[in-house]
Amino acid sequence: MSVRFSLPHLLVNLVSASVLSPHVRACWRESLAGVVSGFGFGWSCLRFDLPVQGSGICIILRANVVPFLSSSSCNKHTSMPLVDPITMASAVSKKGAASQTVTVESSASPTAETYNLLPVSINQTPLAQTLRHAQPLLLSGVLAFGFSSLVKDPVAAMSSTTLPLTAALQAVYAVICLPVAGRGGNDTAKKAKPRPGEKTSKKRAKEGGNNAYVLAALSLLITALVTPFIYASMVLFGAPFLTHGSHTLLCAAHLSLLGLFPLFYVHGVDASAWAAVGGFRAPLDETFGGLAGALVGAWLGAVPIPLDWDRDWQRWPVTILVGIYGGYVLGKVIGGTAAWGKKF
Repeated sequence: MSVRFSLPHLLVNLVSASVLSPHVRACWRESLAGVVSGFGFGWSCLRFDLPVQGSGICIILRANVVPFLSSSSCNKHTSMPLVDPITMASAVSKKGAASQTVTVESSASPTAETYNLLPVSINQTPLAQTLRHAQPLLLSGVLAFGFSSLVKDPVAAMSSTTLPLTAALQAVYAVICLPVAGRGGNDTAKKAKPRPGEKTSKKRAKEGGNNAYVLAALSLLITALVTPFIYASMVLFGAPFLTHGSHTLLCAAHLSLLGLFPLFYVHGVDASAWAAVGGFRAPLDETFGGLAGALVGAWLGAVPIPLDWDRDWQRWPVTILVGIYGGYVLGKVIGGTAAWGKKF
């Protein structure tokens, strides 16, 4: 049995060899190829025969401190792997085991970058496809209908006209057009005969409709809970803090209802999905495109406010609200058609 180890372990192996057998017999098998110099050692080969249980163990010591002082006398031993004299395991096997361990751990815990979020597909029913194209026009009509009152009294117009109508339109759009959270938007189940005890398609459709209503109500509740955080974000971006609190809060409610409510409906509270959405790594579709468009529209809507045009519609937050509606409609249409499935 031949064992190789490096020179720093020479003393340790000599001590362990002495402990193993009192008849340690050292002999040179090869002459030293390197000499002791001011720079260090060269290549050297040592051999020890250890009688353990009646058999000799040949330990070949190989030290490499100055590689350019190598000799060809030990080249025939270069293919032998290093073996730990205590565990009797080679360094190659240890390295392989460590790489296997790392591979298993990395595959067991996928990161957020490897999460594959699919774009949301609209339901393929005729009613869903019709409402899909009619919803942007209806939202634009709501804003146009309440624009004059919005300029006169923004708080009253937003609280009594635009916000309730927008909430109703978004809820109907979600229930009819969007898939519920967990279904992914691709309903490709083939029709087959139900097995004994299995629910029929009519029962499944009825149960799915009930789940859609419940999920829409929960999504509206989560949207309302998130609205104060949107309000704080708008304040950090320059919205009035000491004044116009109700104006900013209602504007934040519109932004949450248009941009976040559809995403809560289709993704629920899935942390991986929201990490992709928050990092703008999600694929574009009608829901994510609407959020991106609403954010950009709100930011661009603040541009006319400081201009000295002295118009009534420049008051806070009329232009912001118009930008949110316009950006949401534009982003929803582009995300659901030309840019569907693409990423930033």
